Amino acid sequence: MQAQQLNVRTITREGDPILGAGPGEFSRGEGYGEINDQGDVAFVGAAGPPVGNANVFVYVCDRLDGMRIVAAQGDGSSGGPSTDYLAFDPRILPNGKLTMSVRYGDTPFPYSGVSLLTEENGSLTTLFDGPYEDPFGVGATSTSSFGISAMSPSSDVVMTPSWYIEPDRTYALAFGGTTAPLDVILTSNDPYPVPGRDGLQAGNPIAPVINAQNQIALVMGTALVVREPDGTYRELAYRGEPAPFVDPAAVWDSSFDNPSINNAGQVAWSGQVKISSTDRRQGIFIGDPVIGTVFAVQQGDQAPGCPAGQTFNSLGRPLINRLGQVAFWGSVTGSGVDSSNNLGIWVVSPDGDSWLVARKGDQAPGTPAGVTIAAFDDIRDDFYINFNGVGQVVFGATLAGPGVDSTNVRALFMTDRNRTLRLVARQGDLFDIDDSPDKEDLREIGFRSISPRDWMYTYSGGEDGLRRILNDAGELVITLEYADAAGTSTFAESGLFVVSFADCVLADVNGDGLTTPADFSAWVAAFNSMTPMCDQNNDGLCTPADFSAWVTNFNADCH
Repeated sequence: MQAQQLNVRTITREGDPILGAGPGEFSRGEGYGEINDQGDVAFVGAAGPPVGNANVFVYVCDRLDGMRIVAAQGDGSSGGPSTDYLAFDPRILPNGKLTMSVRYGDTPFPYSGVSLLTEENGSLTTLFDGPYEDPFGVGATSTSSFGISAMSPSSDVVMTPSWYIEPDRTYALAFGGTTAPLDVILTSNDPYPVPGRDGLQAGNPIAPVINAQNQIALVMGTALVVREPDGTYRELAYRGEPAPFVDPAAVWDSSFDNPSINNAGQVAWSGQVKISSTDRRQGIFIGDPVIGTVFAVQQGDQAPGCPAGQTFNSLGRPLINRLGQVAFWGSVTGSGVDSSNNLGIWVVSPDGDSWLVARKGDQAPGTPAGVTIAAFDDIRDDFYINFNGVGQVVFGATLAGPGVDSTNVRALFMTDRNRTLRLVARQGDLFDIDDSPDKEDLREIGFRSISPRDWMYTYSGGEDGLRRILNDAGELVITLEYADAAGTSTFAESGLFVVSFADCVLADVNGDGLTTPADFSAWVAAFNSMTPMCDQNNDGLCTPADFSAWVTNFNADCH
């Protein structure tokens, strides 16, 4: 077992006194933490000893001002029939405020209503409040997942389109928030909203993502579109229409994978094109509002970082970051490829800047020689990757090789700013749960900590409105389960932590991969907004002393 060299910020741990809980103490994370670029963290926690469900709280840990309670079960829901509610899915905004879903009712199941609340000026404002079974009064009979699908920094909300209207099971998508009432904007029976396709229906609206400009990218039946803030729609792809591809005969075919969007309005997705009745190929595409749609990589291309002749065989869900880089998982084929090394994670961009992040069968960094990445964590055959605005990628994996058994098989990896893959945590390793510089409390990490279901049940490219666990400063928020102080059980306790690599703080503040005078302006902006990248001396504060530290880092070319 080994302790990793990480910067660790302890948010809360089981056994710690917890704000607002009286004599109780933090029990377990009832959900996943989310982090913004300022380093603020939102999470749901519970205090013990438990009394029914009345011990659930929603918290924000502000990087500068510390912990505060935003909501507690039993506070009541505006407009609801009951004074008892359960808040879940808190989403933190750049200004440190947050939006959350609320289910309320006299008993936990079934819930009699659902609300969306946002915190403004220290109080909760109801964005939407309606009955659970028919939230918009349009005859809906199912709301199997009525929650926040994606949320823009303006706190406008895209609702998960998982409820339907009988008798024809019409799916609907709702949108709104602080700038507009939350209401249905599209159902599958509506006319297709792009001009020139008269007589067509919209089709089921699925997989919505939203950027800071409130541009919404979504799949709509046989099309992929962007809804602009003025309510008009821009079509990126439609089945049967010409597709931008190497072969000019290519047309869009089949369905489109979940899209990802950035604040520049660029959209990435994977889709299939048809060359002929016997020639169908998969590609990853980028829809740019200025230059149109281009393909970033296609099935059959040489895979970056792999021996010549090893080409892409399949391409998974892509994520696009603020630089227009696209991270995705895929499989390869060719000489020397078998089931032990056929999967990997890559980053590509249309300008040719591409690299291999990790490949099945590779030596696992931070582990003894011969220990390899045996599989990537996945659920329903999809890898859970998180990607930030400076090109860092985080993912979970299982290991194989000498000394690997059920007690140390899972691990969590992340690339640094130099694109080097590094170990964050491994089951069975020691982790310092106390972030005090003069105290060390090493605990063995348990199995369920390093699993997508427990720490990373999310995707995000950073600007798509999806839950973020990795910010642009390279800070990763994770929930860990670890042994008690006596070491008798690795499942005994848990805590929420923010970790980053214990390197020199980067002088490359603007994240362009270079250390230039432009980073000084970026540092000033970071200082004025008190974002983590201003902290160049790594003391946890943003002060004028960090300017001198930035100069030192700049002179050392520390990036």
